[in-house]
Amino acid sequence: MAKKDVQTTNLTLQAQYAFPKTGPVVTGYQVSNTVTATLRHTASAGGAIDALVGATNNAAQINSLTYSFSNPAEVEDRARASAVRQAVAHAGAMAAAAGRRLGPVCSLTDNTAPSVFFGNQVELGAVPTAGATSSGSSVPVEAGTQSETDQVTLVYAVRSR
Repeated sequence: MAKKDVQTTNLTLQAQYAFPKTGPVVTGYQVSNTVTATLRHTASAGGAIDALVGATNNAAQINSLTYSFSNPAEVEDRARASAVRQAVAHAGAMAAAAGRRLGPVCSLTDNTAPSVFFGNQVELGAVPTAGATSSGSSVPVEAGTQSETDQVTLVYAVRSR
């Protein structure tokens, strides 16, 4: 895993206290460090989870495993272009059905929807400890699917035939 693919996303330092009769006394500190790691290949995810759990003696907690597009702008642009093509075709069919033809475009508005995740997620506490899988292999991680949708509003002037 490349260094750029691992980053601290939250770091918390909290004082721990004892409360004798004389008043609170700091007895130490508790540190919580949240790290986000990007795995570029689903096939290596199970081994990476096993390595993390093994390296931390089960002190690590894995909150989730999510999927995302490696280049969301490219996927969004393809969805947007498809939405525009469909809008043009539908507008043309509607104009023809009304005995009209399309005039110039008056406005075009993009209403991009966020990506929707469909697939497996690893929830907190759901990850077996290193080597705890029944077959002795890595934690099984299957690829999920994700879709990108885009909605456009296309307004045309219409002309008589």
